[in-house]
Amino acid sequence: MWCSHLGCKVCPMQAGCLHHKNDQHEEKTEMITGRVVGTATSTVKHASMEGCKLLVVQPLDHEGEPKGDPVLAIDTLGAATQQNVLLSSDGKTARELLDDNTTPVRWSVLGLPD
Repeated sequence: MWCSHLGCKVCPMQAGCLHHKNDQHEEKTEMITGRVVGTATSTVKHASMEGCKLLVVQPLDHEGEPKGDPVLAIDTLGAATQQNVLLSSDGKTARELLDDNTTPVRWSVLGLPD
């Protein structure tokens, strides 16, 4: 299993990874709502991300107000700018969506709420 933290450089699950505790993989998974505030493009990216739409998403609190910094998420559902989305930080889901165990992707769009 690979650590899905974008900055982790010593995985898979090797001692010394700052995101592992007591040699156990510790991956926090979040599911949040957010609002698409834009898209991102890249001239150089990981091979697993070829053809993926990248969104800049502002996380929202339970009242719909911005909470924290925007995140970069892959989108396979076709979300539009200013649309609310359901995001997951589950790296395993991202690896399965992209069919690549080495992808650095952490956030992915899982739903488009009504």
